[in-house]
Amino acid sequence: MKLGFTHCASDLACFKLERDNSTLIMGVSTDNCLLASPHAAMIERFKHEINSSFKIKDLGQAHWILSIELVRNRANKRIAMSQRAYVKTILRCYGLEDIRPVSTPMNPAVHLTPDQSPKTGKEHAQMHGMPYRKMLGAVGYLVRAMRPDCAAAHSILAQFG
Repeated sequence: MKLGFTHCASDLACFKLERDNSTLIMGVSTDNCLLASPHAAMIERFKHEINSSFKIKDLGQAHWILSIELVRNRANKRIAMSQRAYVKTILRCYGLEDIRPVSTPMNPAVHLTPDQSPKTGKEHAQMHGMPYRKMLGAVGYLVRAMRPDCAAAHSILAQFG
């Protein structure tokens, strides 16, 4: 089935269809896709076309995708994205719900070195149960998806994982 989509240059899971002076963007993740267009009729026409060849389930307007909440303000023609729930899940998972927010991702006066890493067998044993790498992975997704301002701090901390 040829639909006329082209790959977006920046992401191979993103496709673009230009037809009748309108654009339809489709993001694909495993067996799900997210459609976006300034023209609802174009989205409806595409869903009808694809449904003629494949059985699809229309879940309606997207409110969440890949742990990102989508909040629409139709009056202002804006979509806001938030990972507040994902952050709360990470904090709860690692027992950090009560920490206070700070204005900078990492204190610039703190300089971490390999000398501060565990060296003895006892120190390594104490750190064995700490999910440091797992937490870095969870935060890494957040950094890549929505918080590039935290990338430098994440990179520094990842050196010690």
